[in-house]
Amino acid sequence: HTVDSTAVHLLKDIVVDFRGRGIRTVFAMVGPRVMKTFNKADLVTFIGKGLFFPAVSDAVRDCLLGGGSNDGPMAASSSVLPEVGVSNCLHQQYTQVSIFVPHAIPGLIELVHRVFQARGCSIEGAHVDHIHHAYHLLKTGMKLSDAEVDKLDIKLKGVLQDIFRQPQQSDGAGQAV
Repeated sequence: HTVDSTAVHLLKDIVVDFRGRGIRTVFAMVGPRVMKTFNKADLVTFIGKGLFFPAVSDAVRDCLLGGGSNDGPMAASSSVLPEVGVSNCLHQQYTQVSIFVPHAIPGLIELVHRVFQARGCSIEGAHVDHIHHAYHLLKTGMKLSDAEVDKLDIKLKGVLQDIFRQPQQSDGAGQAV
């Protein structure tokens, strides 16, 4: 069995979506060829090495016992940096952007919109709550090309990670300003 780059991107988008909903995703019985592809695409690091199991029974047992360490920098419960997914696979008509942030920051929506505008994208639809943003984008009336998807993904991750790495200002009562 094998997977291609489209499948890897789709799996990453699914994991990001599930994390935003508080759903832990584990993998079982991943063959050596697929695992090699996952490693090359940094998917194992993104998901967390501790979320891959040799047998379904091991994965189920881990989930029933509350799970152990994810061994990944983007682990669901320990993530302190934002997660970004940009995909042409999730919607038939639009490029979809999903952003999950650890906490709300004033002005974040405007910042994301400026990144889209700088790339010539128009927002055709959006759903935003305090930690999850979902956008449907078009560029000149069409989905973004694969190269544009990759560039937008890199740009958004860079901008958002820079923001969330900075210490947040506090109002004295421990609330982020």
